[in-house]
Amino acid sequence: MALQLPTDFLRSDRSTISPWPSFNPEQDANDLHEAITGLGYNFDTCKQNLEEDLEQGLSGDFENVVQSTLKDVPEMKAIALRKAMEGLGTSEQVLIQILSVASNNEIQQIKEAYTRVFECDLEIDITNETSEDFQSIMLLLLKAERNEDPIVDQARVANDAFMICKYGKRIYATEEGVLTKILTTRSFAHIKSLANYYKQIDLQNIKEAYHKMAEKPLIEDIAVETSGDYKNMLIALVKGNFEEILVDEN
Repeated sequence: MALQLPTDFLRSDRSTISPWPSFNPEQDANDLHEAITGLGYNFDTCKQNLEEDLEQGLSGDFENVVQSTLKDVPEMKAIALRKAMEGLGTSEQVLIQILSVASNNEIQQIKEAYTRVFECDLEIDITNETSEDFQSIMLLLLKAERNEDPIVDQARVANDAFMICKYGKRIYATEEGVLTKILTTRSFAHIKSLANYYKQIDLQNIKEAYHKMAEKPLIEDIAVETSGDYKNMLIALVKGNFEEILVDEN
């Protein structure tokens, strides 16, 4: 099974472990060796590799967790990407989790770690293991050309929403497609604003089109044809807010 990493972890370094003020590497090395092998460890004379010791003394998920603590974050992500592309099939979800939320600097660090650990190029491996539109957007993400300005230009957000509505399915056609370009080069703050803006346009269009076709409001039809939490959620989405969700026991 490919390694699945939480989005919050992937997005930033949110460490909760603080440096120990009385850190003693020699004593810690001895304690680790003794815990693994049952024997004492002389730090000056025994230059064994900790990772090899852990591999011999541990197994399964616990070994994976402990081994991970010995690696820096870019290396961990590089290893996760490699595992996601090994064997038959590719775990696209892992690629998405890691690359879609990484900053430009994080992507560069991951690429360098991948080359260092596996002696091959991440872009080449992704090219070989993916295809079509998904491959295009992954390769564009690896270019690390995202705008990282935290200030959102609302006029540009409105224009992006207009372009998406105008070009429809054609936005997916090539790596130069409108949506692909937006998602790989705009800031995360911009994309969040765009999603909210576009949702308002999209839901309003749907409501108006449905009313013309069915000659009754979409909300009324949802209320008749659905029930419970599902009905409440659909109505809230059509209204554009979650303030009027009522519990329905039917």
